[in-house]
Amino acid sequence: MPAPYETLRDDLSFLRAIAAEGRDRPLTAGPWIFSAGLIYGVASLVCWAIVRRLIPLPLDAILWCWCAAALIQVLWLIRLGRSRTIPSSALSTTNRTVAAVWTALGWAIFASFLAACCAAWTSGSQMVWMTFPSFVLAIYGAGWSVTGLIAGRRELRWVAALSFIGAVALLPAFRTSALFLVYGVLILCIAALPGWRLMRLARDAGV
Repeated sequence: MPAPYETLRDDLSFLRAIAAEGRDRPLTAGPWIFSAGLIYGVASLVCWAIVRRLIPLPLDAILWCWCAAALIQVLWLIRLGRSRTIPSSALSTTNRTVAAVWTALGWAIFASFLAACCAAWTSGSQMVWMTFPSFVLAIYGAGWSVTGLIAGRRELRWVAALSFIGAVALLPAFRTSALFLVYGVLILCIAALPGWRLMRLARDAGV
């Protein structure tokens, strides 16, 4: 068998082994995903309230709102990493792989956020932010797709599908205040709720 086919076969065997292992152990990434969904979902709703003049703040406060959300998330992740101890029984290749996937995606979103800030600052235009929510939703879709595959959880693929659909569904809301509202609700649905569900399953399993 040619080397490329052998490599592909080995990769598929590795993924099947991870998926088989993941079915027997709860996923431990729930608290991290839940916190990100809750913090950024609420931040987006606050931005919507600012645009709609429900909160008496200037529009420039929107950028500071996102910066504050990012800072809160970083501080919370540091605290969570120091305080949360995962039992050895829950440590598995699946959970390590899922953690690596979401960590990489988190850094990708953070790097893109910094790039968008620089682009908005140098160009003097806020148009760069119009497509950023769709980018984030697509990133979450990729994360849930990979998590569902390596953990053998088909229900997570439905969350991935909702993420991808949401990324496209935001298009009509571009350049309107509804963008923040729809994005905030979607982030709560594709991150906070699934993360909370994973936390509950892990708690029921004694993790």
